[in-house]
Amino acid sequence: MPITCRIVRLAAIAGAFANILGVDVAALAQPVRTTPEGLFVTIPERVEIGPNGKDPRVLTREVGPLREQEIAGVLPNEVPVFEVAAEGERLPGVRARNTTTEPVGFLSARSPTRVYMHDGQYAVEVWTTEVSQHAPFPPGYVKVLSGKERASVVYGPLPRPNVRGGFDVVWNPDSNTYPAGQATAIGGVLDRVEQRIEGLLANDGIRANIDFKFEDLGATSTLLGETEAESIDQQYVNVRNLLNIYVELQDESQTEVNLYDALPASGSFNAIFANNQPVAVSTVWVRSTIMGKWTLPQPQTDAVITINKNPAVLWDYDATNGVDADKNDLEEVLTHEVIHVLGFSSRVEETADDSVSLWDIFRLVSPPGNFTSSARMAQANVEAVAVTALNAPSRNYRLSTGDPGGDGQLSDHWKDDALVPPRIGLMDPTNVHGHDPALPAGYLTTADLNAVDIFGWNLEPADFDPPPPPQKTSPPPDEGHVSLTPTFEWTPGAFANTSNLYIFLGTTPSQSAEVYRATGLTTGSHTVPYGTVEPETIYSWMVTAINEFGFASSDGRSFTTTCYADCDADGVLTLADYGCYQTRFATGDPYADCNGDTMLNLADFGCFQTAYGQGCH
Repeated sequence: MPITCRIVRLAAIAGAFANILGVDVAALAQPVRTTPEGLFVTIPERVEIGPNGKDPRVLTREVGPLREQEIAGVLPNEVPVFEVAAEGERLPGVRARNTTTEPVGFLSARSPTRVYMHDGQYAVEVWTTEVSQHAPFPPGYVKVLSGKERASVVYGPLPRPNVRGGFDVVWNPDSNTYPAGQATAIGGVLDRVEQRIEGLLANDGIRANIDFKFEDLGATSTLLGETEAESIDQQYVNVRNLLNIYVELQDESQTEVNLYDALPASGSFNAIFANNQPVAVSTVWVRSTIMGKWTLPQPQTDAVITINKNPAVLWDYDATNGVDADKNDLEEVLTHEVIHVLGFSSRVEETADDSVSLWDIFRLVSPPGNFTSSARMAQANVEAVAVTALNAPSRNYRLSTGDPGGDGQLSDHWKDDALVPPRIGLMDPTNVHGHDPALPAGYLTTADLNAVDIFGWNLEPADFDPPPPPQKTSPPPDEGHVSLTPTFEWTPGAFANTSNLYIFLGTTPSQSAEVYRATGLTTGSHTVPYGTVEPETIYSWMVTAINEFGFASSDGRSFTTTCYADCDADGVLTLADYGCYQTRFATGDPYADCNGDTMLNLADFGCFQTAYGQGCH
């Protein structure tokens, strides 16, 4: 069942990149060394960078002795910038070079722009400055970027990189649109999706404001939901170089570094990516650490996710106890939509729009050629793949080719496994149930994680581990004489915090057939109280293992309860059952209330004798 994602670009944002506000400079002039003569503080003296803006570093000097009130007076507002040549010579300013063997239409270099204090050390921010002229720059041409020889000093702490838990999903739900009676269950879905996304992203200090509502999107089960995400256009060369800055600021894998380095440097290889070609990026992405700590005013809404409320579309609002075969899993669909907000979007279908998406710059015709020089496939009805690593065919993933004009599925999805199996991941355009109902809600595959990673988010997949499916041990499969006070046992598996136990009437787990649940179990054993299950009746049971990142479900296993008189549940009626009944009567066990009058007396013995005489079927 297709899941659509629609991206809406902001028309304009005035002053999009606001200056980071300064704080008490005296408190941030660190490190401070105290001597009998006064205070000594370390201040930035100059910025030195390698050729083409590589490897920036801030050189400092100590000044003092000072009185505390004098510190602010010695903190500079700007410092000079020098480029260090290969032979070690220090050259003032930043230089743009044509390092190719062909004439190019523009030059670019990453120019240090701001210096910040971070953990008692000074760090430099850089972004790309481009140089254009009417005539091409010849090979070997070098231009000093006039006016870019100094960097502003901003006294404010940078967020510490690689600190998990800093990403924040903020839901703005419109509960007035919820289907009747489902508010509690939907709240649980929102909580689980929020925990999953926040646990996945390690980007610190980033908040995604997401409006959430239900709305009638049409009487068809093929449209489950849609996402409208706010975005802003950035020039391709800026996006390319910001990705390279990101991997310098974060502890990213060499695979990702190599991929970003291999992105085309200019529009010379393909008109789609001319240097002034806009690339639509989400407002959440703009505020992420890959933007070199630029700050964008926090919008009230980054995206609106709408779920189809039409009566023809059936929803399962609690996948933790399995998903009904005729329903759609709300948690899976909502997780899918949030991944769209993070950048899994394409503009292939938008032929009248002159921009591409961040995802599109990794979209190549299938089979892909050289990653740097091959044309990006921004055209519907042409088979395309997403390249997430260089020279690694296993990390080239098939993509949908468009609707209309392509294979009938929107281009911001993996290739539909109904067209070309196997299934690639959660970002398949059709709902998973009906394909592989054993998969847990909101599951993410390696392909999904690789995609989110190359958008520029800082992932720690090793810490993003839902538990494996629990292993059930007792009762065994298809057990035919299960006690009327059954004890269920299982092994929760690694990473599980708690387990939920569910019992269903019949052989197939189904939410509509649920007769019992026990949640928040911290051990692998649970005894069901008498009166929960009926004698000589077929049931099925399953267990889910849960942690903060997700859950996994066991298979459904059926069992048949024994007759009432088979007190010891051994499948045969003997005198031992009389002894078992007498013991339960003596202990006040509810099971001993054979006639159901809530009192234990001799009448219950007579009732039991009658049941024994009738035998088991």
